Amino acid sequence: MKTKALVSQVLLSYHIARNSDRYLILHVWERQGLVLNPEQRKLFLRDVSSPETIRRMRQKFQEQGLFEADKAVDQKRYELYKETKEDINFSPDTISLFDDHKLDERTRYDNA
Repeated sequence: MKTKALVSQVLLSYHIARNSDRYLILHVWERQGLVLNPEQRKLFLRDVSSPETIRRMRQKFQEQGLFEADKAVDQKRYELYKETKEDINFSPDTISLFDDHKLDERTRYDNA
């Protein structure tokens, strides 16, 4: 399943994920097969640096010419950037998930 569909499923199913990127990331990764025990989940949600912060710091270092990636990695990152940019340019009407999985408000809030 594409990331766009996973994210929309999680946002539809778990209201808390709309307000917390950490919950959103955790639920997406769990749907992709990540299994954490309760202590690991707690660490991820409260104590460790967010993946986005880590990625941004790596990017900032590399923009300054430090810790440069291999050319093949740079090319792959650019390709992923273009794909993600295309995925971001969508309207909610194009996500069939909203039509296929209708949940009432109570279900959305109770599943957090």
